[in-house]
Amino acid sequence: MKKNRFTQILGKNVILVPYKAEHVPKYHEWMKSPELQLLTASEPLSLSEEYEMQKSWLMDEDKCTFIILEKSVFENTRDEIGCEELAVEKFQAKINLDNNKSISMFQKIGFARVSESAVFKEVTLEKCVDGNWKHWLMEQTQESKCVQTGG
Repeated sequence: MKKNRFTQILGKNVILVPYKAEHVPKYHEWMKSPELQLLTASEPLSLSEEYEMQKSWLMDEDKCTFIILEKSVFENTRDEIGCEELAVEKFQAKINLDNNKSISMFQKIGFARVSESAVFKEVTLEKCVDGNWKHWLMEQTQESKCVQTGG
């Protein structure tokens, strides 16, 4: 996330923004849901643990963690600036083995299973970002763009 900590991904109806400290209280409330914990293969954390996790994700060289915002609400408060390419070479998703909808969605967009853990009850899917996939992704998201928000 470190390279992309100021990147926003703007879509037709949503905006992905880096997971920041100001998002932690609301995210922490969401993650109290047993159903959401099950679907995301997550363990409940205290609020202070959640802040530490957010900080570690933000500074990690190998992960990107974004929060999805409703664009119609968010666009009234943010200025859009010029695009830069997202500095990601590989996407990885870890999904609860019982979450067939998410597994299917990721597979439909080209992710492949790379491992499965019976102990953690999760599957890991990956997608390497190559020229062909970038081209396909751009075709699917023609109204989308990346912007840098500071730095």
